[in-house]
Amino acid sequence: MNLVMVGTFKTAEDATEAKELSERLSDNLQHQVELDGQTTRFPDEVRDILWKENFHILSPQEVEHFSYEHWIEQEGEKLIFKTEETEFSAFLKLFIDKGAKVEVYSAHNFPDELHGRGK
Repeated sequence: MNLVMVGTFKTAEDATEAKELSERLSDNLQHQVELDGQTTRFPDEVRDILWKENFHILSPQEVEHFSYEHWIEQEGEKLIFKTEETEFSAFLKLFIDKGAKVEVYSAHNFPDELHGRGK
């Protein structure tokens, strides 16, 4: 997929907070849920993690996104998220919930963008 998502926050501190939240969620939720397409409820341990982080906008199906390979870099007030996956809505929701203006594109189709393929 070579997907790029750039979130622009109001301040570098806001971007740092969002990045740190994404790292905590990735660390704590990784491999917590294995989806079978039928998951409609959070396991108790997942619900507790989301409650502790005050992050309540995910569907049970999106928890698995934190297990997928992805990279997040910070450049001042911007976070640059990259993945080869097609499922990334958990991160999109996180960026928007934390106040980002978001741009999403395929670096395959836009190789000359600042964060395009190979850059």
